[in-house]
Amino acid sequence: YVQVYYQPYPLVSETPITIHSDQEFAEAALTYGWSGNGSADNPYLIVDLAIDGQGWNYCLHIEHTTVHFVMRNCTFFAGSTYGFVTGVELLDVVNGRFEECSFLGDLQAGLNVDQGQLVIVDSLFDGPMGYGIFHSSGELVHVENVTFVSVMTALYLQSTNFVTVMDSLFENCYGGMNAIDSHEVLV
Repeated sequence: YVQVYYQPYPLVSETPITIHSDQEFAEAALTYGWSGNGSADNPYLIVDLAIDGQGWNYCLHIEHTTVHFVMRNCTFFAGSTYGFVTGVELLDVVNGRFEECSFLGDLQAGLNVDQGQLVIVDSLFDGPMGYGIFHSSGELVHVENVTFVSVMTALYLQSTNFVTVMDSLFENCYGGMNAIDSHEVLV
């Protein structure tokens, strides 16, 4: 028995995207028509994506990048699964920002960050999902005006330092936040 929580899901604009380096990010920007050049003054601007990770392990996977990018008004979901899809995976990524993004449905994690930094504002994690944000081995995390609904653990921090969580809502979540071996966490 498989439940689909959003009917209909948004129309899919792209298949899952994988980026392994700054060079691949530049190539993806050309391929998908993303504006910007990846600098702090002119970050890549990725807007209005809707990606279904069904049949994949993720919707978006980025690793080993230092370029600046802004994801704005993007939706990441798994059409109907048993919870083995991650919305966005970031591995060793700095200088990324998520604004007005939605992570929807039966996901293992909405946003999984390992060894990196994260800024996420004005966004929604609406499950059921295991983790809203799972962040390990990183620092400089800023979560502001983010809503977590029906998430087992909304924000899970492991060995993550210098974290700020502001003006966020945790609704119908089994656990709001877990912080293990993390320091300088301000809620």
